[in-house]
Amino acid sequence: GDVRLVLRVRVDTQGQGGLRLGMGCGSDCGALLPVGEALAAHIGEWRRLAVPLKCLRSAGLATQRVDTVLR
Repeated sequence: GDVRLVLRVRVDTQGQGGLRLGMGCGSDCGALLPVGEALAAHIGEWRRLAVPLKCLRSAGLATQRVDTVLR
């Protein structure tokens, strides 16, 4: 099935570089995904954010070596 990382998040401001969510799998391994656009219309509100792990894998995450859950 489609495994997702599900978070309840609140963004009060977005910096110049936008907002990204990531996971790490060592000093040379990890993934960052842009999520600012999905949350831009909801600044200051609590929102549910579901990120498919396959998107993180496609961005470079080795799911069998995860050592940083949120970055």
